[in-house]
Amino acid sequence: MKIRITDDGNEQDINEIFEMLKVYNLSNREESQNVPLGIFYEDAEGKKLAGLTGETFGNWLCIHYLFVEEQLRKEGLGSELLSAAEKEAKHRGCKYAFVDTFSFQAPEFYEKHGYNEVFSLKEYPYTGKRYYYTKKLVEKIKPKLELFNNEVDQAISVMKNVAEWGRSKGFRVWLDEWLTPEELITAEAQPENFYVGKIDGKTACAFILQTSDVEYWGTRPANEAVYLHKLCVCREFAHKNMTNAVVEAIRNECQRKGVRYIRLDTALDEKVVRKIYLKAGFKIVDIIDYDNGNSMALYEMEL
Repeated sequence: MKIRITDDGNEQDINEIFEMLKVYNLSNREESQNVPLGIFYEDAEGKKLAGLTGETFGNWLCIHYLFVEEQLRKEGLGSELLSAAEKEAKHRGCKYAFVDTFSFQAPEFYEKHGYNEVFSLKEYPYTGKRYYYTKKLVEKIKPKLELFNNEVDQAISVMKNVAEWGRSKGFRVWLDEWLTPEELITAEAQPENFYVGKIDGKTACAFILQTSDVEYWGTRPANEAVYLHKLCVCREFAHKNMTNAVVEAIRNECQRKGVRYIRLDTALDEKVVRKIYLKAGFKIVDIIDYDNGNSMALYEMEL
């Protein structure tokens, strides 16, 4: 007997090991079937322009490949393929989905669609990263977040309470003297721009939603975007994915009005906040550097 090392990728060698492992696995694992899944977008001649391939295996949808021709990107086709795959997987009884992707491919795409990073391989193969994501396909029915505008006093009360909690934890937060109607109501932030979000009648969050923000974004075309400021989540609803719920509620309203973007700004060094907004689907599109060494990050989500 001897150990033999090769680098020729001999198919016979590979298949022999695969078949031996397959026999062992089938004799020990739960009974289940690997069912292939293919979803394709084709032209009139049958040429594939985009597609998703994978398989369902027990409770899991395993996505192998997702590709969209460059000229068709940013038109929602990738999202449509992924949604179709998840729908078919749920029809087959799957509860979860799994995918891996490289840093130069689509980590933000999967995060935007609710996939959570399980782990990643750094320096892969040398300087990149390889991400592994999962998603629950069958979720419990979540209470709906309802938005109410023209709520200046209640919105400011939420902001003050959240700021007070932040100070108690040593976080950098707004001062109370900044959180007054006199300071917050401006030509761009009128009373109707002050919102509270409620779940089952309980106040869950507050924010200001403007239709212009000249200070950070300059003069832009009317109805191009909304600008989110002072988003605060009540402690009772913390760690319950409220940022995504707020963004989804704003998105629905914007799409009805034909608004194309949601924009916001935060300090560049706010790492926790940055992670939250990037995970929610925003992208940093600009950075403003000031003479005092501080910087602001401008975030944008295209709807």
